[in-house]
Amino acid sequence: MLKIIGKFLIVLIIILNIIALVLNKDKMINKVPIKYLVVKSNSMSPTLYVDDIIIIKREKRYRVGDIITYNYKNECLITHRIIEENNNEFITKGDNNNSPDNESINIESVEGKVIFIIDKEKVYIFILIVCFFIAISIIWKGLKK
Repeated sequence: MLKIIGKFLIVLIIILNIIALVLNKDKMINKVPIKYLVVKSNSMSPTLYVDDIIIIKREKRYRVGDIITYNYKNECLITHRIIEENNNEFITKGDNNNSPDNESINIESVEGKVIFIIDKEKVYIFILIVCFFIAISIIWKGLKK
């Protein structure tokens, strides 16, 4: 029973963080060591699709094959796969793109490596589950009083 409660709490924390991200992503994105991002293009399909949520974590080292998110000229974040590495510089490419990205990426620009993907269908299911448990919790507290 404790394992189930523990797993539920972990899922609940992730879901609440996702909801907070969706509602206020600009403030939250810089305050947590693990970042949650919403995919905005299909450049990485079939691995990632629009509205999927990715969880990234900064690593000490990145390797060919890793999917990384990097800051492109302080204009936007791009999530692509490393296809080549050379002295802390990376050549990246979207899985759905025909050619590599035009510029190499310095390791200082890398925000993190994708460690988990939540596809958009599951996000809605998670939100519904959380809302259900919150409603049950409110009802339970009301019955106790």
